[in-house]
Formats: sequence, structure tokens, C-alpha cells
Amino acid sequence: MTTSTLPIAQQFYQQVIQKYGWYSKYDTNENDYWFLEIIVGVKSKWIILQSQETDFKIAKTILSSRAMLVLQDEIAQEEAKPLQSLSEVFPTPLVIYDSYHDKTWKRFWEESSSKPSVVGIDVEGNQKSPPVLVQIATNDYTILEVPQDKLSDNLIRLLEDDSITKVFCDNGAHKDKKCLGILSNNNRNNHNSDGHHENDNDDGKKNDHSMLDLTKPPVVDLEVLFGSLAGPVKAARGLSKIMAMCLGLPTSSSSGDGGGCTKVLNVRIGKPKQASQRMKNVGRFALIEQGKRKPLKGLKDLNHKEKQYAALDAWCTLQTYHRLEELQNSNDQLTEPTMIMVLEGDVEGNGGEGLHATISPDAISNEGTISVDKEEQDSKEWLLGENKRLLTLLQDKDKQLNDAQRRIVQLENQVKRLQAVPTTNKGSKPTAGGNQGKKGGGRGGRGGGGRGNKNRKAASNQKQNQNQQQQQQQTI
Repeated sequence: MTTSTLPIAQQFYQQVIQKYGWYSKYDTNENDYWFLEIIVGVKSKWIILQSQETDFKIAKTILSSRAMLVLQDEIAQEEAKPLQSLSEVFPTPLVIYDSYHDKTWKRFWEESSSKPSVVGIDVEGNQKSPPVLVQIATNDYTILEVPQDKLSDNLIRLLEDDSITKVFCDNGAHKDKKCLGILSNNNRNNHNSDGHHENDNDDGKKNDHSMLDLTKPPVVDLEVLFGSLAGPVKAARGLSKIMAMCLGLPTSSSSGDGGGCTKVLNVRIGKPKQASQRMKNVGRFALIEQGKRKPLKGLKDLNHKEKQYAALDAWCTLQTYHRLEELQNSNDQLTEPTMIMVLEGDVEGNGGEGLHATISPDAISNEGTISVDKEEQDSKEWLLGENKRLLTLLQDKDKQLNDAQRRIVQLENQVKRLQAVPTTNKGSKPTAGGNQGKKGGGRGGRGGGGRGNKNRKAASNQKQNQNQQQQQQQTI
């Protein structure tokens, strides 16, 4: 983990919780003591760290620093995973059909063996309606539609068919669904944190189906569904993190429509390593929706990579939903959190061992159950100082590592400079450039080398004069 000057609580949130897509929440119990709830993945680890502190700033520092130690194994496992893009994880090209081809929707509607009960839907250019591109994925193929002023009749039929589940992975603004007319802009603020959406008539009265639950058919949002299992977050996790966490868990069987992805991932999925590649993927769609590029006339205007990039998002949305269905029906996930009491002076230990004590929920809510020495209760300053010392120690180690890495880079650059200096082999004929250098040196040497010759001649004459004087003295 890189060195940072941020407060420990902010480091914990940005470099752990937000980075890996985990859930965390600070709250108080009935005794006004602050606690920190953390859910790793889909409740693969669920803990509550309880403090005996009523001051939020102090409790936040204590609990977040302790959480870093408690989760050190999980953090190490995440950091050990390679970071790959979706196209690297799933390199096999997908089968793509044009929405406006005669046989595309005939295959979708009329062939009972291929008609899906659930599809994954993604959108490119959702700032306008209709959007620039709509992707509809089944397990076997993906349909791409380039709307021409309006959505096709078959796509509208699909969106209105409640017998087919439409799965999105949208952000909090629900722009993908809105640009397709599923959620109206008039109701943009009516989406509740529990995953329900309220639909109002123009007169303000509720419709018969006034609550649209985005965790259940006919319309499902992975952000909302995953949040109901792994805890809601402030900022959208994104498809990559959700998929990595879902497909990182083993599957017992194939689910939905005769299959789905049974692959178990041990990677962190992120953006393409080269930022320019991501800009090539999404930049064109963004420029079109902004009116800075000509609109697409049809699917033929997209190249192979652009088609595959768009189709893969919809296909991965569908596969993630299949795995989430399994997780919903699985009994493997934790049903109760592990309670950890963070006592005063509890930071002492070796390698993170013996740093916490597991107790029952009753012990936390009952003030008289836990016996704490008054001297320990008054040791807040010592505890904060110890946390600061540990943080400084970690930063010093990171600084030493960074210094060593900079020194290595300096030495490598020095070696490259030495290797770049030309060397002259003995016995080799001088080149024309070498002769010119010698001539140039000769001409330049008239000033420097010439003065050297004069000095040597003057010294020789002086020595001769001294010899003559000695001979004359001997003669006398």
C-alpha cells in the first residue's frame, strides 16, 4: 500500500473499502458507543468492530486502524490477484447480430429453444434518448442496435415484455434505463435506497404497480441487487468489481437459460492497462452523443473491436446476474456478523495476533457485561499516540522502499548512459568522422595543444641554459 498523508480513516476507505468494493458503515449503539460494520464480498467476511468511544473522530481513527489489521489477510489476497480488463478475462469473440437484420428477432421470438427468459442490457451514449447504441445479450449471442431516431419495434416489445427479465448495471442516476424509457425523468429522484422506485401519475397518485423493485424481475439492476447482498455503497461499484466478486466464488451448477458462465475468477477486473485503449473504446460514443461526431448510420459503421467491446459489457452483465442468482439461493454466506470489541491499549501485539477479542452481541449492547478498568478508559491519548506510531512506522517502511526503488532507477539510467558512450577498438581504422574529429582537434589544438608545445619548448630551453651555466662554473 502506497505512502499517504491522508488520515488513517480516509486511507482505510479509499485504499481498502472503495478499492475492493466492500461495504463499511459507522454507527452508534444504544450506549452511544461508536462501532464499524464491514462486509467483505458477498458476506464472505462480516464483522462489527465495537469501540468504547463516544467521540466520533477518535472512534473513527481507532476503528479504522484496527480494521486495517483485522483485514490484513483479505487485503493481501486482493493485492495478490492480477489486474486484468474484461477483454483479457474473456478473450473469445462473442457472436453478434444486427438488430435490423430480418432473421435476428425471428430467432429471438419464434424459436422456443433460443428464446431467453432473461437478457443483459447495456447502453452506449446514454446522455441522449434514444442512445447511440443498445446491446442485448443472451448466453449464446448479443444483439446490437443503432437506433435511427427511435428504438426499433422489436426492442420496444422486449422492454415491455414482463415475462423476460431485463438486467442492467446502471449507476445511481439510472441513465441507461431512463434513455430507454424504463424510468421516466420525472421520477428521477424517487428511487429509494432499498432498491425500490416509486412511479407517480401526473396527478401525483400512485399507479397500481407503484413500486418497481430493482432486485427482482422484470427489471433488475446489478448495483441494487448486489447492494442488497453485500451492503449498499455511496458510489457505484461498477460492473467490473461486482463481476470479480461474484465470479470469484465457486459455482455449484449452471443457472438460468441452460447455462451461463461457470468460470471461477481469481483476478481483479479493471480498466485496460493503457488509458488510450479505453478512450478508443468509449470515446467515439461519447463524441457522438455530444454532437461532435457524425451519428452512426448503422452497425456497419463500427469496427470489430468496437462491436466486441460493446457486446462484452452486456454479456458480462448477464453472466454476473446468473451467479448472483446462485448466491441468493446459497446457504454458504454468513448470516450473523462476528463481533469484535476494540479495547483501550489493544494495539499491542506481534504481527496482528491477539489484537482483538470476539464476544457476543449481548456483551456489546449491555454496558455492565464488559468490565473495563478506569485506567484503560483514560488511556485515549496513549492509544492515539500508539496508532500514530504504527502509522509512522508503516510510512517509514514505504519511504525506504520508495527510496530504494528510486536508487535502482538512477543506477539503471547511469548504466544506460555508460553503455551509450561509443568505444574505439584497437587496430581499427578511423572513420571519416574520426579523421575529421582529429583535424578539428588539430585546429582547435592550435590554441590548447599549441600552447602546450610552447610550454614544453620553454622548459627545454631553460634546462639547456642551466646546463650551460653549470659547465661554465666548472670551467672557471
